[in-house]
Amino acid sequence: MGGEGQSGIVILVFAVFVLFSGCVGDIFESDDELDKIVKAGDASKCAGLKEDNSGFRRDSCYLQIATRKNDSSICADIRYDDTADQCYNHVAKALGDPTICYDMSSPSFKSQCISAAAKAGGDVSACDDVGDEIDRTNCLQAVAVGTLDANICLEISSDAGQENCLRAIAEVAGNPDICAELEDAEDCYMSVAEATKNASICGEMENKTLADRCYSRLAGMREEATLCNEVLVNKDRDDCYASVAVKKRDVGICERVYNNTVHYNCVEDIAMLGKDASVCSGLPTPGAVDKCMAAVVDYYPNPAVCANITEAAELENCNEYVRIKSGG
Repeated sequence: MGGEGQSGIVILVFAVFVLFSGCVGDIFESDDELDKIVKAGDASKCAGLKEDNSGFRRDSCYLQIATRKNDSSICADIRYDDTADQCYNHVAKALGDPTICYDMSSPSFKSQCISAAAKAGGDVSACDDVGDEIDRTNCLQAVAVGTLDANICLEISSDAGQENCLRAIAEVAGNPDICAELEDAEDCYMSVAEATKNASICGEMENKTLADRCYSRLAGMREEATLCNEVLVNKDRDDCYASVAVKKRDVGICERVYNNTVHYNCVEDIAMLGKDASVCSGLPTPGAVDKCMAAVVDYYPNPAVCANITEAAELENCNEYVRIKSGG
């Protein structure tokens, strides 16, 4: 396998696009002769193909057959290094065999390949063969998360690396118990709560400010306003209700907001996003209704909305705005 791939612009662009995407068979242009060979799975016939202007026709034949059959020996027949690396990477991950990555020419891609294949095969010993300590840490975490084995995290040399690894397992496993022993336990609880959308985990947090944030985030994610009831700080609880209300376009939830400004803004946002000025009529004062109507017109110029504004100056401004927007 030669170094000619470094000069092939088409090949390099191809390799950057698909090296670790795993998408091989669906990106080639139609080529009946090549497709027939690939379908038959006979790599020996790839060498007989006449090259096109890209110089990639034979390589695409070898690549497609190798990745379909998960046969790394075929990758060795590929002319361009970048494409051969993509071939080895695909087969190594598919078979969970990190040793296949050793034939790759790029050191950085080789380390990524070993980590991915080690994760797929659950082979933690392969992580000793990657480039540097950062690559080894990434590899160990990949295998630990893939196998949900927290003990593997303890093989990471740095305390921060161990914590990141354990937190990643907690998120994937949806297990907040792993967070308890971590120095950054509160952030871990938050991550697991968001990953699982389990609000009960928010209640395990000792830092009540972070607990409030946890309930608010999950309320938005689940579009469930009742979770806002758990938020202790009034302002944050109001913001939580307003956020869910706007997300659901449910003006009734705005009524739970205590602060007048947040309440009015909540109704206005729903009216604007829904282009529905009738939503404004539920506000308690004529001035608030007029302001809401004007906000809708700012978002959706409509003279019929202006007609509902009672305050003279606001009405005039509204009509003028609509006239300008309509080119009058």
